[in-house]
Amino acid sequence: MKEVKYLLNYVDDSSGCGLEEDMAYYAPYEKYYSRDQAKLLELWDELGIPHKEKKQIFGLPLVIIGICMDVNELSFKLSEEAKEKLVEELKWWT
Repeated sequence: MKEVKYLLNYVDDSSGCGLEEDMAYYAPYEKYYSRDQAKLLELWDELGIPHKEKKQIFGLPLVIIGICMDVNELSFKLSEEAKEKLVEELKWWT
């Protein structure tokens, strides 16, 4: 049993949280990741689910689907470009 905790999925993206000092080595990418992230990658390997190293991001702040999140500041922010795109879409819909 992998016991991956604190996992959130959005379509084909997964995210989660963990303590900075709780890291595990993931040999195929030769990098350290949060323990749960490494466990999830190992599970995907066992199940034959493809994944890409460039998509395995972590740290602070973290950008997910265009939203910059910082758990230390408890903030969610859109870049100026993302705000402009949102306003344009809202104008189109209204």
